[in-house]
Order: sequence, then structure tokens, then C-alpha cells
Amino acid sequence: MTPLFEDRHESFNLAPRRWDFVLTCYEPLSLVTGGIGTYSRLLLRLLSQHADGRAILLICAADLDPRLRDLLPNISVIVAPPIHHRAGLHIEDVGNDHMRFSLAVAETLLALQNHGHSFGLIEFPDYGMEGYFSLKMRRHGQLRAEKMTVRLHSPLLMLFEDNNDPLCADDVIRRRSLGYELFCCRHADALTYGATAMRERIEAICRRNGVDIAARVVRIAHPKPEPGLFGLQTEHEAAPEDAATRPDDRPLTVCYVGRLENRKGIAHFFETVADSPDIVALIKARGLRFQLLGLDLPHDDKRSNSDVIRAAAERAGIAAQVEIFGYIDQQRLPSEFLPQADAFVFPSIFENYPNALLETLPFGKPTLVSSRGGMPEIAAPFPAVRCYDPLAPDAPEAILAFLSGLTPGAGDPQARQKFNQVARESNAKMLAAYFALAEAPAAPPAVEGPDFSVAFIVPHYHCADDLADCLASIRASAQPGDEIIVVDDASAAEEAARVAAIVAQANAAGAPDVRLIVMAQNGGPSAARNCGAAAVEQAQALQFLDADDMLDADGFRATRRALRLNPDIDMVYGVQRSHGARNHFWFPTDANPMTVLDENCAHSAILVRKSAFDRLGGYAPEMRALFEDWEFNARFCLAGLTGETVMAPTQLYRVRPASRSTDNAGALFDARQTLLAHLARCDKITGDAFSDLLIAGIAGYASVLVRHGLISRAALQDPDAFKKEPERIVIEEVVHVARDATVRDLRQRIKRNDLPGWRKLASSLLLSLTKKLGRLPV
Repeated sequence: MTPLFEDRHESFNLAPRRWDFVLTCYEPLSLVTGGIGTYSRLLLRLLSQHADGRAILLICAADLDPRLRDLLPNISVIVAPPIHHRAGLHIEDVGNDHMRFSLAVAETLLALQNHGHSFGLIEFPDYGMEGYFSLKMRRHGQLRAEKMTVRLHSPLLMLFEDNNDPLCADDVIRRRSLGYELFCCRHADALTYGATAMRERIEAICRRNGVDIAARVVRIAHPKPEPGLFGLQTEHEAAPEDAATRPDDRPLTVCYVGRLENRKGIAHFFETVADSPDIVALIKARGLRFQLLGLDLPHDDKRSNSDVIRAAAERAGIAAQVEIFGYIDQQRLPSEFLPQADAFVFPSIFENYPNALLETLPFGKPTLVSSRGGMPEIAAPFPAVRCYDPLAPDAPEAILAFLSGLTPGAGDPQARQKFNQVARESNAKMLAAYFALAEAPAAPPAVEGPDFSVAFIVPHYHCADDLADCLASIRASAQPGDEIIVVDDASAAEEAARVAAIVAQANAAGAPDVRLIVMAQNGGPSAARNCGAAAVEQAQALQFLDADDMLDADGFRATRRALRLNPDIDMVYGVQRSHGARNHFWFPTDANPMTVLDENCAHSAILVRKSAFDRLGGYAPEMRALFEDWEFNARFCLAGLTGETVMAPTQLYRVRPASRSTDNAGALFDARQTLLAHLARCDKITGDAFSDLLIAGIAGYASVLVRHGLISRAALQDPDAFKKEPERIVIEEVVHVARDATVRDLRQRIKRNDLPGWRKLASSLLLSLTKKLGRLPV
């Protein structure tokens, strides 16, 4: 079978060794500010300076800024671009580029391991689930590392809440991502954090979702920019403005630095201002000016945050005193804006460890920060900082008191010296904590349980041409003591005779024997699979495989081992390699009750513990036409059982130009309604009457949504999908970009499209990023 992963070790140019630290980072590590990229850049620089013979590896998504690479002499770097294709085949349903980078990280670690490298501590950021595939492969026995940790920055579990997104925005992709994120939190050896408020917040969110991280959280400070760390003025070294040089006619300026985003609270800040006559009167009387520096993002599906801010300023009569600059090149901030500010505000709904605050603290200017999150902890040594709760009833009084106390001035002249001292002390503690974590004894590896026997169950109906290949692939996968059962679903006499001859020929080749069961009347794939399961003599797990498909022996061994290593897993399934009418890799998802009514989590070639199969009562015989595997997987998820994808191809799935899936596209809608109806009306799912009634109600709502086209389409549900070129299927609803188009042309196309405002903003943002990364013609 076509391998899933490439071995790029030769291109790494690295001799085998033990890596003490491995860090991953999808975000650019250019010499600018910004979230995880800044954290990683500072941490790598400090680790490089204090390596003391330790081997440190960075795996990143794009080439480093050459200036930065020169400043990291003790860091080895591997660039692992997001994976979209392997062996000329598109990889489907992995997710966005961030998730595809997560896959590239796992591929890179596996290649290193296969060539003799080993790993001490591997740290992944939480955002974007960068550690998902690596943690999964270690759990399933494919990767080895002494410790895999997740750094708490800004998980989606928190961001979606803090941005106050409407529930309807939690589409299937978001809910799938939340499942991946919870997987990372559940299986990391440690979760490192900087601010106590962040730890408490994530502990509470995880606990609410059934994951307990309390015993695995480890406090390690966020790296802080020391003077001269990068030898560039852009790293917080711009000199504060001298009070004597400040023009007398310049109004008092309050500066905000950060994205104009719901969770940053800046729109809420101005709505609070507009609702307070006292604050408005003060701003007008003193001629205060506000400068907002940061990228504008959607507030809801109709307005951006700048729209909300402007509307509030207009309502208050202070529009002329509020300047929204949009995105400012980070090289300009320390010289053109920050020194000229008289005060700063950071009114976030919740904040972890904002780099923008670290940038402004050395100026010693009065600063108002939200008490919701880690900023009070960061600012504790600096008397010019005041805290308030932006959502509390007394927020207007706190804002009024802060603005009333502002005076023109150069700020605290000792602030920079104080900040530098705090940074050095904090960084020393941070490095000591990282070294201690890396050198602490690793937990013993998971104990591999005893092997178990497997029954391979092959439902067959009129596809004898492929049965011999199917059985050969099973025999290559089976071990002594396994069972192989072929169930012929009442094929025509000539076909049934061919099946009997193929089985006899297979048995003549030796053990394990293949048993043939012939059903008296045609019952459909569900009935055939159930018949095979009922005939199992002693196997503890069931591997289903349709007669026209094949099983990859190496992939099957990986799934079998995953069950041996993890008694808490009830079902596993590998990556599907489709061939025939469509050729691609399809990545199933872990069993996730949040998404199972939107999409099937697995293909039909599952390896399931017989106890779990029996508990569910097998497949639903009434699901004869389509989606019988989806219906079973849905009951499996909703019953609280655990199913996981294993990162190895297992099923070689044949896609015919005409098949149950492709030739009946018009019937798929009815089949999905049948699936939902069965979930609502079957005897039991969880065994708890209240829970089963709740599932029935949810299935009923889903049925209504499907009826009106308001829920995501199931796979292949579009009858016209197969009339299109394969490459066009995956680019619907996007602007088709001509190879020679200019940025100006593309901006005009976006404007001409009848799109909601937020989509035009998002498209413009993506175009700007593409322009920077791809050097498109202007």
C-alpha cells in the first residue's frame, strides 16, 4: 500500500543523537511581536545562550528570518511545511494548515526516530493542536519520547468563549478542533503555564469537559525580553520620550496595542465609555486622544470591532478623538508610537500573557489593565499599572478614575531598569524550571497488554472478482488463533459458487482457515456483518472488511497494538487509502459526540472490541441502503465509548464509478434521515432512559436541520459532486485566482462579490498575508 509518511531524514542533515529539548512552532518567528511566535523566539534565544551542551531542536513551518537564525547558534532547525499531499495523493479531512503542520511534525519525529534519534522533552503550543498527531502516535506505540508537554497560550476552548461567538458559529470543524484540543490536554505528560489565572481557567474548562489536568500542570514563567537579547531596537529597547521634548500642544494620548478582537475587550471599553456621561465629559474637557493600533477583526457577522468602536465614539460625540490605525508594522511601534503615548489600556475580557503589555511596561507610563487573567501578575512590580474588571458594575468608575489622573510626562524613569531586572530574574527561574522538568524522571512507558484473538468478518454480495485479493490481505495480517469469516449475503447461484471456490482455494493454502456462511435471504450489509459476529467462536475483537476492499498488514498491526496498549480504547481504525474512481488518503476522526451527527468519524473497516460491539447490539439491520456504518459509529459515540484513529493506512478502499455511495447520490438525503430516525427510536444507546431521550431530541432537531439544508452535507451527498473535476470539488466557494492576477485585481474581485462584511474583511486579511508570503505582484 502507498505509505502515508515520507522519510525526509537525509534532507535534515543531522546525525543521530538524543535531543534534550524539541520545540514546535507554526507561527512565523520573525523579529516582530505576536503571540506564540514571540514566546518561541524568546525561549529559543535564551535556551541557545544557556545550552551548556544540551541538544535543542526547533521544528517550524517556514524558514527562519536569516537574522534570527544567526542569533540561535546552538539550535538545530528543521522546516516541516504543512502536509497536503503524499505520494501524489491529496490528504483529505486533516483540517487547516495548522493541523497539517501538526501532521508534518509527527512525520518529522517519526523519521528522526527511525534513523536513531531519541527525544527527551518535546513541547507543543496548545493553539492549533500542534501536538495532536505526535501525542496520538506515542499513545498508540508509534512514537517514543520521555516527555511530551503542552504549553498553555490561548486554547480554542477558551478563545471561542472569550470572543463571545454565537453558538451557531461552532460548526463541525470547530467542534472537531475542540475534540483534538481535549485529546492533547488529556494525554500530555505536563501542561506548562505562566499565569495562575490561566491555569485555573483551563483546569475549569477541561474539568467541565471530563478531563482532569490538575495533577499535571507545571508553572514555568513566560520568557521576557532582556536588554540586548537580540541586539535590535525592535526588541523593546527604544528610548522613552524626554518630557522636555514633548510638544505643549499635543493632547494627552491613551494608546491601545493589540488586535481589535472581541476577547481583547477594546470595543466593550468604548461602549462602556459611551454609556457614561461622566467619562465622556472628562474626555471632551481634557481633549484626550485615543490611538488604537492593531488589526481589525469581526465583531459579529455584520460588523467589525472598528465598526462597533466608531459607533460608540459617534454616540458619545468623541469620534474626532478616536484614531484607529489598523495594523502597524511591528518595527515601527517602539519608535513611532509607544514613546509618544501618555498612557496605555488593555481591557481584555481574559488575557494570558500578552506580549503587548511586556512591550509597554518599560516606558513606565500609567497603564490600565484588565484583572481578568494574567496581566495583574505580570504588572505587580510596576506601580504605574492599575487593574480593573471590565465586566464589573464599577468598571465605569475605574475608567473615570484612571483617565482623571493622567498628566503629561515621561513616565517612571526607573521603569526600564526595573523591567530589565525583573526580566533577568524571571528568565533565570524559567530556564531552571525547564531544565528541572526535562531532567525529572520520565513516567514508565505504557505496558503492552496480552495479545487477543481477532475475527476478520467479510460481508460479501456480488463482488467475487475482488474477494481473493481481500482474503489474501487478511491472511497477511492474521496471527495464529485468529478467525476469518466470509458471509455471503445471498448472492446469485453462480456468484455464490465462485465465492465457495475462492474460499476453498484460500483454505488450501493453509491456516488460518476461512469459514464461509451463506445467508438464506439477502439482508444487506448490516445483517451480514451481524451474522458474522454471531458466528465468532472465541475472538475478543472484530475486524470488519468489505469483500471488495483490502487490509494493509502493517497498518492493521498498528491498530491491533493500539488496542493492546490502551485498554480504555474500545475501537480503532486507520487512515483510508481510496483508489479507483477517486484516489486520495482520507483521515477519519476520533469518535466525538460533538460531531457525529454532522459527519461519520470512521470508515467501515473498524477494529472493535467484541464486548463493545455486543453492548451496542451490532449494526442496525434496517439500515440496508447506506450509512449503516455511520449509524453504528453514531451509537458508539453517543454511548460514551472510545474510538480513535491510528496514524497508519489500514483500509484500501475501492471507489467505483457506480457503487452504493456514488450511484445513489440522490438517495443519500433519505438515508441520512433514516440514520437519525433510528438513533431517535432504537431500544437503547446509553442504557439511561433520560440520556436516550435527550439523544432522541437532538436527533430530531438534526433531522429538521438536514431537511432544510442547514446542517453540513454528509460525504458524497451532493449528486453533482462527481460531475466535477476532482480538483474543483475542494475549492468551491472560494475566489478562483488567476495565475497572473495582481493584488489590486484580487481586491476588486473581493469588493464585487456579494459577501457579508466579515467575509470581505477575512478575505482581505488572507490576501494581505498571501501578498507578504508569496510576493504577489501589486
